[in-house]
Amino acid sequence: MENRKIQFRSKACNLHLSAYPGHFATKHSHVNYFLDMTTLKVRQSNAEEAARALVPLYKHNTVVDTIVCLDGTEVIGAFLAEKLTESGFFSYNQHKSIYIVTPEIDSDGQMFFRKNIQPMIKDRNIIILMASVTTGITINRSWECIEYYGGKLQGISAIFSTLSEYGNLPVNALFTPNDIPTYHTYDKHDCPYCKSGQKIDALVNGHGYSTTEQMGYGSISFFVCFLLMNRNPFQNFTLGFYELFIFFPAVLLIFQRDILWCYALYKFPDTFSDKRLMQINMTGMVICKAK
Repeated sequence: MENRKIQFRSKACNLHLSAYPGHFATKHSHVNYFLDMTTLKVRQSNAEEAARALVPLYKHNTVVDTIVCLDGTEVIGAFLAEKLTESGFFSYNQHKSIYIVTPEIDSDGQMFFRKNIQPMIKDRNIIILMASVTTGITINRSWECIEYYGGKLQGISAIFSTLSEYGNLPVNALFTPNDIPTYHTYDKHDCPYCKSGQKIDALVNGHGYSTTEQMGYGSISFFVCFLLMNRNPFQNFTLGFYELFIFFPAVLLIFQRDILWCYALYKFPDTFSDKRLMQINMTGMVICKAK
C-alpha cells in the first residue's frame, strides 16, 4: 500500500495527513481512503501543532475539566490541555489543571471507566478527542458512557471528521472533506466496491490497519478458524468454551495474526455486509465476494 500514499494539507493549520486510496472496512462503515494519523498522534511537534490549532475552535466560555482521549490521541490531549490552560479556559478542578483520561473498551465494544478514574468524569465538564469521525456511532457511544458516569459533554474534537456537528455540539476537526474532497464513506450494506466484487484491502481503525496479506497461513490455523466460525460441532457449548479452550491456546501456540483476524470476523460479523459472503480459503486469505 505504501506506493499509493497521498498527502493532504489542512486548511485549518500547517499540518499534512497521509492517505491511501483503496477499499477499507471500519467497524461501522466502508471508506475509500485509509487516513494515516500516526505522526500527528505520536510526534511531539505535530501533536503540539494539532493541539494549538484546535484551541481557537472553542469558545472562551467553554469550561473544560477533563479530556477523554480515544484512538491513541493522548499526546495531542496533553498538549490540548496545556494550550487551553494557557489560553485562559476555565476549569472547575481544584488544582486548576485538566485531566487527560482514556476509557477501556470490552470485547463487545462497551466503554467503561475504572473506579479510580470515575471521579475525573463525575460532575466534570468534558471534551472528547478522537482520531476520526465518520458515522458518529463512536461519539454517541462515548457520550452515553460519559453521561452514565455523571459527566457533562462540552465539546468534540477530531483530527478528521465528515460531520460538522453531532447532537447540539460542533465537531471541531483539523481535517474535513473540504481538505480531502475525494473521501467517501459508505454504509456497509450499500458499498459500491462490495457490489462490484472488489475485496477489502484492510481493516482499519483509529490505531492503524491490518491487511489480509498480514494474516498468516497454515492448515492448523485454518482448522482453528473453522471451529471458531462453525459452531455446529460444539453447539451445546457457550462462547466461553471457544475462547478458553480453542482461541486463546491457539494464539499462544501459533502466534499468527490470522487467528486474531478470523476471531474478529467471528466476534464482529456486522462489520461486513449481509449481501456479501466471507470465505476463508486454505491459505487463510479472506475473500470478499458479492452474491
